[in-house]
Amino acid sequence: MNLMSLNPVVAATLIQRKQVARKVAQSERFQDQIAKLAKQLGCSIESVAAEALVGLEEIVTVQSPAFAAAFDYGLGPLHTRAWTVDADANALANLKKLNEQHALVYLPTHRSYADAFILSRLLRDHGMNRNHILGGNNLGFWPLGTIIRRSGGILIRRSFQDDEVYKLVVREYLAWLASQRKNLEWYMEGGRSRTGKLRPPKYGLLSYLVSAIESGGAEDMLLVPVSTTYDQMHEIGVMAAEEAGAPKAKENLLWLAGYARSQQKHIGNAYVRFGELPWMQKLFYGIGAAVIGIIVRAAYKMVRMTLGRDVLLWFIFIVLALTTAITQSEIAVLFFIAGLIYMFVKAPPFKSQSAHLFLALFPGALAGVELQA
Repeated sequence: MNLMSLNPVVAATLIQRKQVARKVAQSERFQDQIAKLAKQLGCSIESVAAEALVGLEEIVTVQSPAFAAAFDYGLGPLHTRAWTVDADANALANLKKLNEQHALVYLPTHRSYADAFILSRLLRDHGMNRNHILGGNNLGFWPLGTIIRRSGGILIRRSFQDDEVYKLVVREYLAWLASQRKNLEWYMEGGRSRTGKLRPPKYGLLSYLVSAIESGGAEDMLLVPVSTTYDQMHEIGVMAAEEAGAPKAKENLLWLAGYARSQQKHIGNAYVRFGELPWMQKLFYGIGAAVIGIIVRAAYKMVRMTLGRDVLLWFIFIVLALTTAITQSEIAVLFFIAGLIYMFVKAPPFKSQSAHLFLALFPGALAGVELQA
């Protein structure tokens, strides 16, 4: 089929996206990664390369002026007209100056479908470069997906943990964009907050970029934390229902029309603020400590839930924790004795038949116990 027999603008951008995909696939770095993955998977380089090219053609984006205008002046007002935007003009001016020398990675909070349109509008109005925005391919339906993929949007699968080839495609495409000093944008929370509170961050995409920087595939980039908050939101009722267990509505043309109708009434301000600008590599030096902190906090909550207000359990826990920390090993016999102590204190043999049952099943359990240093 002759592509140019279609709408010339659509055809031209389709050709451009395929050209970009092939350009990325033919880069030396991409081919090296394909060879390593093929060896790891025990597949031929040709088969892995062919699958990767299909994935690239699915996610690559171009920034067509025509489709960018459709995004900004068509879809944009449908999503943002419910609010008056209140932004930090000084911070935007500083970002514009920094962007002359460095590529930026915007990491906004995610509370509404309007978030991306509001930030894009601010950047456009202040004469700043357009971002390459990552989002879920659940927004890939016509005409939204057609416009997004041709105005700088990168639509990727919601989950691809078990697909090694697709992970390579996403990782290396981000690395390629970083090497071209393109500005990037995505939501670290992975999806919209249903409660108004921040969701736990996901570091996967950031780790891809750090890997590219550390390997020399791209220059360091500045991270731009962005907070977008709203006086009110029309979709708050739907979000509350989803948080309570209602199924999430499938995004399609009918859903888009309904969403646009719901945004007709002006309901207040949207506040956009920008945080400090850390260098990506420096930030990730602290990620290990942050992860340890998260693990410790989770462990503390689990211990509190398990032990409750039982003084004896807390005493046993502290003794065993100190013993393990001092000896740097878990002495199994101590845990066994701790269990016996708790059982005899809470359910003594003279008040319960549980001890008789235990001794009947394990007659030599107490006779053979020896303390080990």
